[in-house]
Amino acid sequence: MNDQAPALGTQLPIWPVAAPGSEAWTWSEQVLSTPDGRLSRNIAVPTLEAFPPTIDPTGMAVIVAPGGAWTFLMVDKEGADLAHRLAARGTWAFVLRYRVQPTPADDTGFAAFNQALWERIHAQPAEGATDPFEVLGPGGAEAARMSFEDGRQAVRVVRAHAAAWAIDPRRVGFVGFSAGAGVTMATATAPDAADRPDFAAPIYGMRVADPMLVPADAPPLFLACAADDDAIPPSESVAIWEAWRAAGRSAELHVFASGGHGFGMKQTGHPSDAWPDLFEHWLDGLEAATR
Repeated sequence: MNDQAPALGTQLPIWPVAAPGSEAWTWSEQVLSTPDGRLSRNIAVPTLEAFPPTIDPTGMAVIVAPGGAWTFLMVDKEGADLAHRLAARGTWAFVLRYRVQPTPADDTGFAAFNQALWERIHAQPAEGATDPFEVLGPGGAEAARMSFEDGRQAVRVVRAHAAAWAIDPRRVGFVGFSAGAGVTMATATAPDAADRPDFAAPIYGMRVADPMLVPADAPPLFLACAADDDAIPPSESVAIWEAWRAAGRSAELHVFASGGHGFGMKQTGHPSDAWPDLFEHWLDGLEAATR
């Protein structure tokens, strides 16, 4: 990866060689068009897709991790749509395509695989299992843990190129949705401070460890979810907020009356539609405090 600032849409591999743990993966990314935008799956080579600022850069950068139960990624409504909005406010944005578990190459086989997965997820007790990844099956659980390394590596890559790309290495954030929020939490609680973002926003996210260890210098958090989420209960976001507050760290939580799971950047007519504006207002406060 050279130091020239990447153009819009450039996909930058985050690992200098094959990603650790998946060296034998040989499949290629497949993209489907859905009513909610593009769905990417069978991702074996994790990348960052670049969205440069479209106005004078503020020096802030945000890595965006879409969701999809570690089986696929909703790269538009939980990725590019937010990245474009961030770029329009002068923020560098990067959509992270992290590793997900392999699925059947044909669309019919994938649909059956995905349907069975979601039936298992919705059959789980409201407060979740002891192992939060058990419901994903062995391949999904393995991919989840690999994705955590991808998230931390993405932070390292952006910081390594901060000077060349006019980014302040002390203002690198991470936003994720659903499974991507899990990646966000894994970076925000990384043991090594160099792997942690400077601020983070898990949207309809979950705890990725129990007990959850909050670093003494954990980054500020913005959390949002819907009270009627039937995939990841809002109690997960509340537990993260409570842990952050108990550790004396900054956290802002919004639990909307309705919006379900997976609203992303899509306007649905529910109270959850307000979250992007609230998030930008929170970012404005961070910018003012770190200038």
